[in-house]
Amino acid sequence: MPLPPLTAILSSVVTEGGVPTARDIAFGPHERHRLDVYNPTEPAAGKPVCLFFYGGSWRGGSRAGYGFVGAA
Repeated sequence: MPLPPLTAILSSVVTEGGVPTARDIAFGPHERHRLDVYNPTEPAAGKPVCLFFYGGSWRGGSRAGYGFVGAA
């Protein structure tokens, strides 16, 4: 499934390089029950946490195109 136009543009502009990432962490038994965790390069106590749910539907969509959100 192709990314929406704006998402494709943002994904091409923001690089994911250099951001420590844990990918495909299982949170349930289904093959799509996976998440990615992006860690700041300089963690600090008291900083906010961003929780991002990508768009899509109950039967489609993919987190693969939204790495730029975690990297930013």
